[in-house]
Amino acid sequence: MTSGARPGPPPRAGARPGAPASASPAPAPAAERPERASRCWPAYEGARIQLDPSINVDAIPGITAGEKIVAHALQTYGAYCKDTGGSRLAFGFEDPLGKSNPYPSLGFAWDYYGMPHVPWNHLRVVT
Repeated sequence: MTSGARPGPPPRAGARPGAPASASPAPAPAAERPERASRCWPAYEGARIQLDPSINVDAIPGITAGEKIVAHALQTYGAYCKDTGGSRLAFGFEDPLGKSNPYPSLGFAWDYYGMPHVPWNHLRVVT
């Protein structure tokens, strides 16, 4: 998934936490709704997800600076599902080639760090 850059908050109409994928056609910008999406993850390719904006991310005990950045971005902008194969959920970050790696200082100890303090059970598919 990559961070959406659309200005303003994600639309809330039709947002349902944990809404399963249905057999209906996928909404734009999705080109298709793979059948396997309903079995492993309720989002389809092109779906927009959002972390519940009512959660006080800053008050989560033990949350790292990096987890806060990701959680606030998910609350404010959401993210788009770009693939439904492999891992359940992954975020990519720019690799600072030729510069020091900033991610360990933000609490990301290794690649594919699970960000355990982000309340993943409060993600929702926004239509």
